[in-house]
Amino acid sequence: TDCLNGMRVLSMIWIILGHTFLMPTAISGYGNMQDVVESPLNRNAAENNPFMMTILSAQSGVDTFFFLSGFLGALGTAQEIQKGTFGAGKGIALRYLRLTPSLAFAMLVYWQIWPHLASGPFAARFQDSIYRRCAGSWWSELTYMMNFIPFDSDDVCMGWTWYLGDDMIFFILAMGILPLYYHRRALGWMAVVFISGLSFAITVWLIVRYDLSIYVFDDHYTKYSYYAYSKPYTRAPAYLVGVAASWLKELLEERGVTRESRP
Repeated sequence: TDCLNGMRVLSMIWIILGHTFLMPTAISGYGNMQDVVESPLNRNAAENNPFMMTILSAQSGVDTFFFLSGFLGALGTAQEIQKGTFGAGKGIALRYLRLTPSLAFAMLVYWQIWPHLASGPFAARFQDSIYRRCAGSWWSELTYMMNFIPFDSDDVCMGWTWYLGDDMIFFILAMGILPLYYHRRALGWMAVVFISGLSFAITVWLIVRYDLSIYVFDDHYTKYSYYAYSKPYTRAPAYLVGVAASWLKELLEERGVTRESRP
C-alpha cells in the first residue's frame, strides 16, 4: 500500500497548491490580475508560464481519489463476494451510516457556528455566502444529491462535498457491476467499458454544446463548473479505472505475478 499512500500524498499536495491560488480568485480576487492574465500590456503574464499549468491543472488531482476509492472498494467487495457475505443493500446502508454523521456535524459547524466567528471587511460577504446556500440545500447534502439539487454547484451548501456525492453514486454503481463481474467476467468488463464510453460521449457533447473549457480566467470555466466539473456522469471513468485496476491485480495474482515474485 505504500504506492497508494504516495499517490495520496502527492495528489493532496497538488490539490492544496491549486486551491491556494484558485480560492482567493473566487473570494476576493487578486489586485494584480495584470500579472496573472495576459493582456496587450503584458505578454509575460503568469498564465504563459508552463509552471502555472501545474497550479491550474490541480483540479484534476481529485481523480486520483476516485481511482483509489474504486480500487480499494472493489478489492474489499471482492473479498465479501468470495466469502458469500456480500449484500448490496447492506453495503450501501453501512456506507451511508459511516459517512453521514460526520458530514452532518461538519455542516452544523459550518452553517450555524462558523459565520458567527467571522470578522473583518469580508465577513458580511462570507456570512451571506453560507446562509444563502445552506438554507435551501442542506437536505441535499445529507442525501448525497448535491450534484443534482441544486444543479448549480455554486448554490451547494458546502461546495467541496461534491466529491462525496459523486463517490456515493459510484459506490452504488459498483455494487451492481462487481457481482456481475464475478458472475461472468466478460459482462463486468463490458459494463465498465460501456459506462466509461457513455461518460466520454456525454462529456464531449457538453463541451461542444455549451462551448466548455477548463481555462479559469473567463466565462468558459464558469460554464464548465456549471455543466460538467462536479457531475458524476463526467467523473465516472476515473472511478471505473480503479475498479478495473483491482481486477487486473487479481488476474495477475492468479497467474503467480505478485510483488514478492518479482525480482
